[in-house]
Amino acid sequence: MIFILYSVFIVEEVTCINNSFGTNELVEQAVKEYSDIIFNVAYHHLKNYADAQDVTQEVIIKLLERQKGFESKEYEKAWVIRVTLNSCKDLFRTFWRKRVVSLDERFDEPVIQQDSVLSSVLALPPKHRTVVYLYYYEGYSVKEIACILQINEHTVQSRLHRARESLKREMEEINFEQRPV
Repeated sequence: MIFILYSVFIVEEVTCINNSFGTNELVEQAVKEYSDIIFNVAYHHLKNYADAQDVTQEVIIKLLERQKGFESKEYEKAWVIRVTLNSCKDLFRTFWRKRVVSLDERFDEPVIQQDSVLSSVLALPPKHRTVVYLYYYEGYSVKEIACILQINEHTVQSRLHRARESLKREMEEINFEQRPV
């Protein structure tokens, strides 16, 4: 699958600035616990490996800089996902992103082409792709997704329904094209 263990790479990047955040253990714990989740959410949203790496590093640093604690691990994870999505949106708003087309968008990556389900999910509009990722890949309930994305539960349900319908049509087209004549 396209998602690799990204923790090793980010530990090296973040440990060089660990003096401002405390001990190596604190940095390594944050990286081990959240880097894969952050990277996967960012990659699903941005569809660009390098940008997902950048967002992952940004969010880990924001997590380490946060002075206040969290009520629970679930709240902390929801906060991390919310900050990740906001960082992705911020990246889309940048001048550079609006004016430049990345090579990943111009030429499809061969790894994505091998997995038709993943490529179909990545082809969904961002608002549907995010809901599908949180529901199926992260295992959040509709109510939890609504809290994380700060939208109505019915909106989450309708986005899931539309995404499923779109994926169903896409998969039927792929199966139809692959049938022998």
